[in-house]
Amino acid sequence: MTPFEKHAWFNLVVFVVTLIVVVPMLFLVQGNWYLSGFALLGLWVLGPVFYPSQSLIDERIRAIQNHATRIAYWAYWVLFVLGGLAMWFWQYRQQTLGPTVIPILVLGGLVLYVLVHSGATIILHRLENWYAGS
Repeated sequence: MTPFEKHAWFNLVVFVVTLIVVVPMLFLVQGNWYLSGFALLGLWVLGPVFYPSQSLIDERIRAIQNHATRIAYWAYWVLFVLGGLAMWFWQYRQQTLGPTVIPILVLGGLVLYVLVHSGATIILHRLENWYAGS
């Protein structure tokens, strides 16, 4: 397993743990305090721990990472554009968008980007190993 795959699995585990914390808080906590559970996503900054200092990255792994990054950017921009249009249509009669629309789109985009990038990294590495016959 490459360091990139370990990092991707770590990102997915952090997201699942965050959901495990936030979902019960929706019903147990009054007000908007349930959103504090999303602070666990800050653990994503620990991802570089999986990269050894003397790590050699060949062109195959770099190509997989570039492809996963392109997939994640595509998903992010589709969400941002379609989410913005959806919010505009949803609040069309109010003549203005609420102050939380853009931050929610950006946070949702970040979460979507990391999840899609992690998933694409894992799938592309598995496909590459499957094609190689190992």
